[in-house]
Amino acid sequence: AMTSIIHNKNYSLGLEWTKISQIPNDAKNFCVLRNPLDRAVSVYDQVMVKRLGDVGKRQNPKYKKIIQKIASYNIISDRITAYINEIKTNGFFDSHQFSQVTYLSRPHSGRKIEMLDYFLNFSNLENELRKFLKIPDFKLAHLNKGGPKGYAKYFDQHRDEIEEMYKEDYDMYSKISKV
Repeated sequence: AMTSIIHNKNYSLGLEWTKISQIPNDAKNFCVLRNPLDRAVSVYDQVMVKRLGDVGKRQNPKYKKIIQKIASYNIISDRITAYINEIKTNGFFDSHQFSQVTYLSRPHSGRKIEMLDYFLNFSNLENELRKFLKIPDFKLAHLNKGGPKGYAKYFDQHRDEIEEMYKEDYDMYSKISKV
């Protein structure tokens, strides 16, 4: 969220964490917001699918037990329902699941949403960055070419529950998605 933008004449975009005390007064601070439902699908993919092979390596036995319990469902819709129910009942069990608002307003870090100048929409990131950087021909390299494989349709039946879990994210995202 609190990143500094560094780009050279070749339009490379470097993002690096910067301590708040080192951010120049005239810096423009931005964050990239993602549609909360799309993000929930992606987080499921990260937490349950990509990490499933790592379960035996996990140090936290509670985390391991949760993933194994959810993964024991053979039908994908049942597995996703169990995943949503686990979060509703016991809360987030992986940091990827925390809301975007949580990352933007960490009291111990001194970061506040009010410190941000711009919110960029992830679903239209290349165009958003063109406007933000004022570089009309800016091209964003697409590094993450994987992504969830068909899980979105199973999450649609849990839309209301996801909206409740990520209410603050939906509120914030609705403001930028209308722009």
